[in-house]
Amino acid sequence: MSPKFASATPSDVNKTREQLLSELHELRAQVDILREAGVKSKDMAEDLRESEKNLLLAQRISHLGFWVWDIDKDVLEWSDEVYRILGLTPQEFRPSYELFLSFVHPEDRGLVSIAVQDALDGKKPYGIDWRILRRGGSAGYAHSEEVVSYSNGKPVRMIGTILDITELMRAEEALRNSERLYRAIGESIDYGVWVCAPDGRNIYASESFLKLVGLIQQQCSDFGWGDVLHPDDAERTIEAWKECVRAEGTWDIEHRYRGVDGQYHPILARGVPVRDEHGKIICWAGINLDISRLKRTEAELKEAKAQAELYLDLMGHDINNMNQVGIGNLELALETLKEDGRVKKEDLELLEKSLHAITDSSRLIDNVRKLRSTMSKEHQLQPIDLKEVLLGVKEQFSKTNGQDVTINYTPIEGHVMATDLVRDVFINIVGNAIKHSDANKPLEINISQFHIYGTDESYHKVIIEDNGPGIPDELKTRIFNRFERGNTKAKGKGLGLFLVKTLVHDFNGKIWVEDRVPGDHTKGARFMVVLPAVEKVDEKP
Repeated sequence: MSPKFASATPSDVNKTREQLLSELHELRAQVDILREAGVKSKDMAEDLRESEKNLLLAQRISHLGFWVWDIDKDVLEWSDEVYRILGLTPQEFRPSYELFLSFVHPEDRGLVSIAVQDALDGKKPYGIDWRILRRGGSAGYAHSEEVVSYSNGKPVRMIGTILDITELMRAEEALRNSERLYRAIGESIDYGVWVCAPDGRNIYASESFLKLVGLIQQQCSDFGWGDVLHPDDAERTIEAWKECVRAEGTWDIEHRYRGVDGQYHPILARGVPVRDEHGKIICWAGINLDISRLKRTEAELKEAKAQAELYLDLMGHDINNMNQVGIGNLELALETLKEDGRVKKEDLELLEKSLHAITDSSRLIDNVRKLRSTMSKEHQLQPIDLKEVLLGVKEQFSKTNGQDVTINYTPIEGHVMATDLVRDVFINIVGNAIKHSDANKPLEINISQFHIYGTDESYHKVIIEDNGPGIPDELKTRIFNRFERGNTKAKGKGLGLFLVKTLVHDFNGKIWVEDRVPGDHTKGARFMVVLPAVEKVDEKP
């Protein structure tokens, strides 16, 4: 680092140096007066020793060395601290100006010599920074100042100081490196970082952002950034920023800036207040993120989703219509053949299986539609009469053709927070119990409903248990997965219980399965459904 004049030294160091220099001059003057007086008394000798002690202590604490050069006699005196600053043992040898220069970095010696000579010639004060080259090769930094005394216009005495500023210079260099690092990090973000004063005025914006909008820092500091906001975003953004500054909150907003290319660029701006140790805001700091790619991706995904849903609706609608025709024809054919007695029992079973397959196909399409509906949050949660839902499920399955099915349910009043699709939860559970049971054996299904009052919330718990074949332990945690049916003879396509779980979770509830008889899965299954209760339901007008 090249030497620089004292004006570049931090003000606090200058203040400390000036105070110490004044005190050192005063102490030195006291020492000189006492010495010239010849130290004629014990008290004066004590004063001399005290003054010299204070002088040495002040230099040692401040790392400020003191020197005196008798120019006429060419005699140079250093304080002990000067020796230490230069990496020497105090009073190791008699100092000289040439010796001093040997400890100045070769690249700085010329400037130091010129500064000294200019001071001697009375041209300007001697006050510079220079690099120390200590004995042993270690380096450091020093700042020197001097005062020249004249007699008959000639310099006769020079008194000065050497302040060790090595740690200060290293701290400054570390600060500069830190600034470079964080500036580089900021510029690595698409539109960089920004800093605002406590009143909300921008005091720094990254070069990448300024180039994007075609502003200079002064324009940005004068709230010019508001002039390049999209017209639809300007008022909203400015009012939100004023409120953020007033409330001392965090900043998180999307808006669009007009670039020099004439296009509007979407940016996500985020920032936080920076506070001192007393909690007072000293500035705001944040980043500008380019989200144009994200916006394009969102638009593409939205378009792809719309197309997929269109294809699904078209396919589901057409397939379901064809299924309904097939179901109608098969049901008519079965009824006619049964009445005429023109079909054998084994042939009748084949036709019934075909009818079930087409019915399952339509049910699959219906389940897919319901899954899409609940995942897209198309329906808002609302109070649903759970008693009416369960009574409807009982009514639907109590008249199962060709199988002895008994469904027991004692209704109790209660509403849950759900949608109309909650009916499908219990239809699937009861329907599966019937589907997986032995058609030649009586099936009994018990539905119980309980109102559970909690500390913060209350729930309705519905228990559905049957005396069917049950569910093995290894399947209990898997049957709710998509397309997971285990080793069963189910006629469905594996979406039923996945739909059930999805719906229950969407209603902020829980569902699980266990053995009807603990420890023996062959005695039937017990499904537990817990849904948030609605304590008070407004009466319809």
